[in-house]
Amino acid sequence: MKYYNLRKVYELIDLDTAYITKMIRVFLKEVPEDLHRLNTMIANQNYELARLSLFKLKPNLELFGVPATQQLTQIEAWVEHKNIAIENEIDHLNLVIKKACTGLRKDFKQH
Repeated sequence: MKYYNLRKVYELIDLDTAYITKMIRVFLKEVPEDLHRLNTMIANQNYELARLSLFKLKPNLELFGVPATQQLTQIEAWVEHKNIAIENEIDHLNLVIKKACTGLRKDFKQH
Protein backbone atom coordinates (compact mmCIF):
# COMPACT_ATOMS: atom_id res chain seq x y z
CA MET A 1 0.00 0.00 0.00
CA LYS A 2 1.25 3.46 -0.91
CA TYR A 3 0.74 6.17 1.65
CA TYR A 4 0.66 8.91 -0.94
CA ASN A 5 -1.05 9.61 -4.25
CA LEU A 6 0.36 12.20 -6.64
CA ARG A 7 -2.74 12.51 -8.82
CA LYS A 8 -3.50 16.04 -7.62
CA VAL A 9 0.15 17.06 -7.93
CA TYR A 10 0.25 15.82 -11.54
CA GLU A 11 -3.02 17.62 -12.32
CA LEU A 12 -1.69 20.83 -10.82
CA ILE A 13 1.76 20.73 -12.41
CA ASP A 14 0.81 19.12 -15.74
CA LEU A 15 3.62 16.55 -15.80
CA ASP A 16 6.50 19.00 -15.34
CA THR A 17 8.78 16.39 -13.76
CA ALA A 18 11.43 18.89 -12.61
CA TYR A 19 8.84 20.93 -10.73
CA ILE A 20 7.20 17.80 -9.30
CA THR A 21 10.60 16.68 -8.00
CA LYS A 22 11.05 20.12 -6.42
CA MET A 23 7.62 19.87 -4.78
CA ILE A 24 8.50 16.43 -3.41
CA ARG A 25 11.75 17.82 -1.94
CA VAL A 26 9.82 20.64 -0.26
CA PHE A 27 7.23 18.16 1.06
CA LEU A 28 9.97 15.90 2.47
CA LYS A 29 11.62 18.84 4.20
CA GLU A 30 8.62 20.75 5.51
CA VAL A 31 6.04 18.10 6.40
CA PRO A 32 8.20 16.28 8.98
CA GLU A 33 9.11 19.66 10.50
CA ASP A 34 5.44 20.68 10.62
CA LEU A 35 4.50 17.32 12.13
CA HIS A 36 7.18 17.68 14.81
CA ARG A 37 5.86 21.15 15.62
CA LEU A 38 2.30 19.77 15.82
CA ASN A 39 3.41 16.96 18.13
CA THR A 40 5.13 19.49 20.39
CA MET A 41 2.09 21.76 20.48
CA ILE A 42 -0.19 18.84 21.31
CA ALA A 43 2.13 17.62 24.07
CA ASN A 44 2.18 21.15 25.52
CA GLN A 45 -1.57 21.57 25.00
CA ASN A 46 -0.91 24.74 23.05
CA TYR A 47 -4.16 24.75 21.14
CA GLU A 48 -3.61 27.93 19.14
CA LEU A 49 -0.19 26.93 17.79
CA ALA A 50 -1.47 23.39 17.16
CA ARG A 51 -4.25 24.93 15.06
CA LEU A 52 -1.68 26.91 13.06
CA SER A 53 0.42 23.78 12.54
CA LEU A 54 -2.65 21.91 11.30
CA PHE A 55 -3.50 24.81 8.99
CA LYS A 56 -0.10 24.42 7.32
CA LEU A 57 0.08 20.62 7.36
CA LYS A 58 -3.40 19.70 6.14
CA PRO A 59 -3.28 21.11 2.57
CA ASN A 60 0.11 19.49 1.95
CA LEU A 61 -1.18 16.10 3.05
CA GLU A 62 -4.29 16.51 0.92
CA LEU A 63 -2.29 17.59 -2.15
CA PHE A 64 -0.02 14.55 -1.82
CA GLY A 65 -2.92 12.20 -1.17
CA VAL A 66 -1.74 11.13 2.28
CA PRO A 67 -4.63 9.19 3.86
CA ALA A 68 -5.01 11.08 7.12
CA THR A 69 -8.32 12.93 6.81
CA GLN A 70 -9.94 11.20 9.80
CA GLN A 71 -6.96 11.86 12.04
CA LEU A 72 -6.75 15.50 11.00
CA THR A 73 -10.47 15.94 11.67
CA GLN A 74 -10.11 14.48 15.17
CA ILE A 75 -7.08 16.64 15.94
CA GLU A 76 -9.00 19.71 14.71
CA ALA A 77 -11.84 18.76 17.08
CA TRP A 78 -9.29 18.48 19.92
CA VAL A 79 -8.04 21.99 19.12
CA GLU A 80 -11.58 23.30 19.17
CA HIS A 81 -12.99 21.43 22.19
CA LYS A 82 -9.80 20.75 24.18
CA ASN A 83 -11.15 17.64 25.86
CA ILE A 84 -10.97 14.90 23.25
CA ALA A 85 -8.50 12.04 23.49
CA ILE A 86 -6.36 12.03 20.35
CA GLU A 87 -3.43 9.78 21.25
CA ASN A 88 -4.43 7.14 18.68
CA GLU A 89 -5.00 9.75 15.98
CA ILE A 90 -1.65 11.48 16.49
CA ASP A 91 0.14 8.11 16.59
CA HIS A 92 -1.56 7.09 13.35
CA LEU A 93 -0.81 10.46 11.75
CA ASN A 94 2.87 10.13 12.65
CA LEU A 95 2.97 6.61 11.18
CA VAL A 96 1.19 7.52 7.94
CA ILE A 97 3.38 10.58 7.34
CA LYS A 98 6.52 8.57 8.07
CA LYS A 99 5.44 5.90 5.55
CA ALA A 100 4.49 8.52 2.95
CA CYS A 101 7.89 10.21 3.29
CA THR A 102 9.70 6.87 3.13
CA GLY A 103 7.77 5.92 0.00
CA LEU A 104 8.43 9.26 -1.69
CA ARG A 105 12.15 9.08 -0.89
CA LYS A 106 12.37 5.57 -2.27
CA ASP A 107 10.24 6.12 -5.36
CA PHE A 108 11.83 9.43 -6.30
CA LYS A 109 15.36 8.76 -5.04
CA GLN A 110 15.25 11.62 -2.52
CA HIS A 111 17.43 11.77 0.60
